[in-house]
Amino acid sequence: MKPSTSKTEQRAIDALRVLVDKHNTMGHLLNETDKEMSWDGYFSLYKKDNGCQTKENFEGKVLVQVKGHDDKKREYINKQRITYPVEVDDLKVYATDRGVLYFQIFICGNQSSIFYASLYPSKLASYIEQAEARKEKRGKEKVGTISIPFSRLEKKAEKLNAIAKQFFREADVQGSVNNELVKNRIRLTDFNKLEVVDLSVYGSKNPSDVLKRFGTGDICLYGKMKGDQYARPIEWIDNCVKLALTDSIERKIAISDTVFYNSFYHTEDSAGTHILEFSPNLTFNATEGTFLFTPQSSIRELGNDAKFLMKLVQTGAFTSDGVTIPIDNLKPTEEQLGKIAFFSDLFDVCEMISFDTSARFKKLTEKETAQLCKLIRIVKGEDNFQFKDRLSKYYWQMGEKVYPLLVVRNDENIELVDGIYTNKFHIYLPGEENNGKGSRVPLFIYYGADKLSNLYKYDFEELRKQIDYSDLNEKSANALNNFGLLTLINAYDLCGDKRFLELAEYLMSKIECYLSRDYHLINILQVKKRKEGLDDEDVNQLNSVKDTDKVLSFGKYTLLGDKSKAKAFFDLLTKEERDFYKTYPIYYLYNNL
Repeated sequence: MKPSTSKTEQRAIDALRVLVDKHNTMGHLLNETDKEMSWDGYFSLYKKDNGCQTKENFEGKVLVQVKGHDDKKREYINKQRITYPVEVDDLKVYATDRGVLYFQIFICGNQSSIFYASLYPSKLASYIEQAEARKEKRGKEKVGTISIPFSRLEKKAEKLNAIAKQFFREADVQGSVNNELVKNRIRLTDFNKLEVVDLSVYGSKNPSDVLKRFGTGDICLYGKMKGDQYARPIEWIDNCVKLALTDSIERKIAISDTVFYNSFYHTEDSAGTHILEFSPNLTFNATEGTFLFTPQSSIRELGNDAKFLMKLVQTGAFTSDGVTIPIDNLKPTEEQLGKIAFFSDLFDVCEMISFDTSARFKKLTEKETAQLCKLIRIVKGEDNFQFKDRLSKYYWQMGEKVYPLLVVRNDENIELVDGIYTNKFHIYLPGEENNGKGSRVPLFIYYGADKLSNLYKYDFEELRKQIDYSDLNEKSANALNNFGLLTLINAYDLCGDKRFLELAEYLMSKIECYLSRDYHLINILQVKKRKEGLDDEDVNQLNSVKDTDKVLSFGKYTLLGDKSKAKAFFDLLTKEERDFYKTYPIYYLYNNL
């Protein structure tokens, strides 16, 4: 049997009275039957928390409207926020005074839930204006009701007191809907013109509570534009303005034993949404269990984010300074899973080849991205038909630059290694040295001048170390001279980077004692000629070289700038010899005489 309307109203008012009676600074006069035009009575507010409800202690009163409902189907009683229709004519009556604190109370058996809306003057004015606009749009003479959000009231006397006092203070500042301050309220369309935004909160002990109460509409924002002497209330439109608070949190975020982040940003807004920003690329909506993964920063950060997400999907939880945070409703789409896998693979490949993972992904061109994707395909075995041997050389391109790689096949696994700067592999000349391994020589002599002159990255200090770690003897010195020194000089001629000449000089200083004096002189002076030109002493040294060796004499007269004599000795060489020496850097100087 459905309870009578009057009994439901009485139980609703009783539920409210119980809360008011528990607070020292509140009193009430609430009618069990509608005796006022549009409200059911008022709360009395007192200044001092001593239970003394005297005239001296009286602060003011708040007009109250209470609507009781039988919620037998439990349609509303367990909700945190509802929308309920309110008569527009009632709103207009509330507007003649200082607004109303409106309660919708739902009853089901012995259970009751209280929902409220703080309808202070500026908020009332906005609702009435919306109703009038709707009436005009629909061409009707009258709009009977307007739907208004109501928030669930926590059944604590201090919570109700904070709401009532906040309402009283907002109403006290604003007066009524007809007050000029309310009529001239700042419109949301002018929000960006504000020079000052302010709010005043009663009874909130922390910023999180302030956000929550703003979201319910308890608190009014005030602002000043240029030229304003006083702050004016800012227009209220449901769900149009949110306040947010962001904190930097110094806590480790880990899954299993892997720490992914040492800190993060936590943003809470007035809608109750909690956002965790783990990196510039990854934001996590902890309220909804969703995430946004958008490439913004470096390949390294993107890789870390991707691996975090992969583990989070697998485990369903992460820890924050040891406290487990379960994420039960994380369900990434196929597209998101593909993106996560791509950036995880990309990071792994870049780490393999010592590629600069601090590079910002967004700054890569479409061509560069495609080139990186090719490496991923090679490692995953999708594009490796050309790599049949256990160890293969591969000239990968990044943009227009060369990135020499070694492709290592081990059973079904494929690994990529930086072909210039790796410490995993070394080159040895055949011999008895190093227990039969032979003589170790620099890895860079494995590559021609055309590749060395166009590398994606240069680390000349590392190239010097490769020279230092070489096994020097007569055999290795000849190889270093023909395939190292001359290649370095050729590389300079192709790209103009003087660091190649400096490295060539360093190499010559190491192998000088193993080489013919005259050949060594030619090499020293051809480097010097490129760097700064020759002086009289250099010319005298060259003139002291006897013309008994055709190749040596060709180099001698090339450096002296005597093209006819240089040509004469060059023509004495066989065609095969001429073709061979055309690849030497001395021929470059000859060709430019």
